[in-house]
Amino acid sequence: IFYAESIEKLVDNLSEIHPHFMVSVPRIFEKVYERVMSQVDSGSPIKKALFQWAILIGSQVAGNRIKGKSVSMLDSLQYLLASQLVFGKIRQKMGGCLDFCISGGAPLSREINEFFNAVGIRILEGYGLTETSAAVACNSLEDSKVGTVGQIMEGVQLKIAKDGEIVVKGEVVFHGYYKSPEATKEVLTEDGWFQTGDVGEVDEDGYLRITDRKKDIIVTAAGKNIAPQNIENLIKTDKYISQVVVLGDKRKFLSALIPLNKHEIVNYAKVAELKIDDYAKLVQSPQVHDLIKRIIDDKNKKLARFESVKKFAILENDFSQESGELTPTLKVKRRF
Repeated sequence: IFYAESIEKLVDNLSEIHPHFMVSVPRIFEKVYERVMSQVDSGSPIKKALFQWAILIGSQVAGNRIKGKSVSMLDSLQYLLASQLVFGKIRQKMGGCLDFCISGGAPLSREINEFFNAVGIRILEGYGLTETSAAVACNSLEDSKVGTVGQIMEGVQLKIAKDGEIVVKGEVVFHGYYKSPEATKEVLTEDGWFQTGDVGEVDEDGYLRITDRKKDIIVTAAGKNIAPQNIENLIKTDKYISQVVVLGDKRKFLSALIPLNKHEIVNYAKVAELKIDDYAKLVQSPQVHDLIKRIIDDKNKKLARFESVKKFAILENDFSQESGELTPTLKVKRRF
């Protein structure tokens, strides 16, 4: 399991690691994706066109393989060429012989998952908690669906409560918190169902989809229930944005706190010929504000009107464990 104090250092050194699979939190995959897209954006028009063609072919082939469909000879040949010209270099940076990855701890953006599938590195999302001792659900190489955490594991009973909360039962579920009966009573029902605190749904094929943490659901002043993680995952796929926290409980509209990707913003300033050396002043400049506003406006087009972000604040520093915004597994502490 990858546990990194410095994600940037880990991403730089992935080529020195030779696993057949790895288990990680989504943030690692997000950083690799950001690095690749940054290199593509800075390349020539020919390289950009080649990359887009390769991703298109990779997505078609990966989609057919996941669904168990046959791949035509033409698509196989095109995919082989795409691997030689584009995908092989990315896979080499990820260790060279990485067969698949397991992602957990937080939701992974569908866009990023599909990108890695196209490249030839399967990412299988799974779901479990400390209190369940092991995975409650997980996708497999033989049976998976992007955007879900897979089908329910053998020996686990799962149901969705009236308020959307996921509750589970089985031998994997813990018996209680050590010397803390009150805390135990809050999460375990009398008949042994563990209330996970996560909100989700099971689709018609039996795949579990996590929509958000129950305590994180935003209820606006208009009474709309909004899952912020879906919006955050959509916005932070942009290379200029490092993290996003969406707020709006009991308010008329959604707002967001946004720390930026310092490397990309500095490069943007050079290209735009902004003569601002101080990073704190740079991120508060009208030019950078307009850049982020254009990004937010574009992402809002993919959201329902009540889900769109109306206002945002750019933060000078990124989130970290040291400053208190991130957990050891790199999840954002929303309350903080």
